[in-house]
Amino acid sequence: MLSDVAMADDILLQVLALIDVKEVLGLLATSSSTVRRLLEPGDGRISTVQRLVVIHFGQVQEVMMAIFAACQVVKAGADSQCWPWCEGPVVALRVLACTSSSAQALRQATILAALGSKAPGAFGVTCEFLRLLCKSKLRQRRVEGGKHTSVAAAEAALSAVLATEPGVEILHATAAAMTETELELDRLVESGDIKGIHSGYKAINQRRSAVDLLRHHYEASGTKWESARNTLDAATDALDLTIRGYMEEGYELAQDAFDFLPPPNLVLVPYDRQWVFDDSNFHVF
Repeated sequence: MLSDVAMADDILLQVLALIDVKEVLGLLATSSSTVRRLLEPGDGRISTVQRLVVIHFGQVQEVMMAIFAACQVVKAGADSQCWPWCEGPVVALRVLACTSSSAQALRQATILAALGSKAPGAFGVTCEFLRLLCKSKLRQRRVEGGKHTSVAAAEAALSAVLATEPGVEILHATAAAMTETELELDRLVESGDIKGIHSGYKAINQRRSAVDLLRHHYEASGTKWESARNTLDAATDALDLTIRGYMEEGYELAQDAFDFLPPPNLVLVPYDRQWVFDDSNFHVF
């Protein structure tokens, strides 16, 4: 039978789950007593804030443990004067409210890990994850100095999630996305619409570019990771072969996607460097 405190915690959690995360963070700013009330462990030895994060990020236990662990590491390296904003569970809430590409990529990754690579809709989620991953990595190259705590936590949490066993599903989903992307490129070329090929290739290129960035995250060992990596490598190699084949036939796929500067200062990026592309026409070598 639940205690009165546990029942109150459950009611409070239901209310908090209905409001925007930014408003929850605003509530934490009202008083130190409010913070302590939301951060203290309940009967289940987990705080209301942690339970709220689980509701938003999903129920995959290994994924949640990875996110909390990453946020705790950020807390450990933070200034002790920034309490409670650098407390692990609060950092996780800040990641939820963060609009950076890294935070958005993390949210897509948790969805994909829970959804599975073979589920209906997995392709769309995977493509969005890869797009955000590509965008976040380029942003990292452009930012100088220290990172905002929530951005640093999002990046650390994403790396942690990708290293979990559910993260294997993300590799499998990415391999399936590369296979579907190859078919998508074939359909674009067969349509004969040159303008459509060039515009469609931008999305294809971002996905392909993200794969190289994704590979750097996977340092875990084990047959499951090795098998998934091999599957991804095979699918990516097949896509590369198709892209190069069309370029040898005369399709200027790189030129349209990488017109970073107007003539006469046109910059064409070789295929093996195309991961630097982003939609604001900015590139860093």
